[in-house]
Amino acid sequence: MPKVSVLMSVYNSNINLLDRALLGIERQTFKDFEVVLVNDDPQNKKLKEYLKKKSENVNFKLRILENEINSGLIYSLNKGLKLCEGEFIARADDDDFSYRERLAKQVEYLERNPKIAAVGTWVKIVNNNNESNTIRRYPVLKDIPKIIPIRCPIQHSFLMVRKGVIISNGGYEYEYPLAEDYALFLKLRVLGYELDNIQEVLGEYKFTILDANKRSSICRKSVLKAKWKFFKKDEPFQSLKGLIFASLWWIIPQDIVNHIYSKEINKSIIFSK
Repeated sequence: MPKVSVLMSVYNSNINLLDRALLGIERQTFKDFEVVLVNDDPQNKKLKEYLKKKSENVNFKLRILENEINSGLIYSLNKGLKLCEGEFIARADDDDFSYRERLAKQVEYLERNPKIAAVGTWVKIVNNNNESNTIRRYPVLKDIPKIIPIRCPIQHSFLMVRKGVIISNGGYEYEYPLAEDYALFLKLRVLGYELDNIQEVLGEYKFTILDANKRSSICRKSVLKAKWKFFKKDEPFQSLKGLIFASLWWIIPQDIVNHIYSKEINKSIIFSK
């Protein structure tokens, strides 16, 4: 069995970006991995043709699952999780790009730190032309307890998590659409698991003002619900501060949210969710 399962869900994908994302995985220096890819866009003939050809021309194990109908990201990730064979699960999105050392450094970190449940990385923020002047620096182990009540502490598409941890705790929860990753991290913290980030840029994360539109009222409501459900009672002040922040963020009109993102998008630390 492979050491790592790279988990990806695709829907309405830009074929060029998807091909680049898979190329980044294919070129990893760490080779003991499989890719579990869930196609959540079964009516997209162009995507199906691309995936069929790709599966015949890769030098790694690529397992493609296809949903009968468009079922959403959370369903697709949980479906893929059940079939992942690796000890570690590495998330990847269809429009992001992993640098060659990403998997190797995350595996090395988790093997060296058995008490850590999941680890992310710093990322370079790129636009549609893969241009960037922005680094998103995520918090390290000692800082995550004070950061996680406010914002998501790990970039989901550069996450590596122990399979036993995520499976035994129910995977991704359906009640938090567009914030399933943040809810997972909040839940793990409440359950006593530790999270960390490698202080190194190990990939490129595509984020534009159009992506900011995804931070819709649905997403912000999901964040608020998650912070309420996973309120950490032994850290009441920080948890309450997070709830207040999420409540204010939820009621802000979408055009103001977009304006905030447009101002923050060129800074080294920008809001996550």
